[in-house]
Amino acid sequence: MIGPIHEDIPSLTVDIVAHDARGRDVLLVKVTGTVLSPEVVSQFFEIMELLSPSTPFSMVVDLESIHIRRNRTDRPARRLETASILSCYEPEYGRKPIFHPYLQTLVNSWLHDLAYHWKSEYPPGSDELAELGLLEKLEGGTTEREVLIGEDSLR
Repeated sequence: MIGPIHEDIPSLTVDIVAHDARGRDVLLVKVTGTVLSPEVVSQFFEIMELLSPSTPFSMVVDLESIHIRRNRTDRPARRLETASILSCYEPEYGRKPIFHPYLQTLVNSWLHDLAYHWKSEYPPGSDELAELGLLEKLEGGTTEREVLIGEDSLR
């Protein structure tokens, strides 16, 4: 659990950074193997935006919810059900234990499907991400895992 936001937070390791087709950071993703309270989700969003202000989107994924936010706006985060999105990549989602490393892999697979349609022509969540303006930024892009963001990083 994270405590209150402080301006002295030097860095954070995010689980995934999605890049657009030109290699620019477009999405920071924090994945947790637990269910988070709305307050903790908000804190993760604040920290990611504070440490990487030029990245346009942030995502927080827990076992029940995928929260997606366009940074530097006052609009609330969009919420998707994790099971409905990721069951396309793991049909047993919700019926067997899912731990952090595997959840991270499933989210990464989903992002790759959104970028390249390797699994389905119309990946789950496409409409919602298109409404936010994120889907077109992901198309043709790549991902990177376990990335340090903030002043201690090269970002």
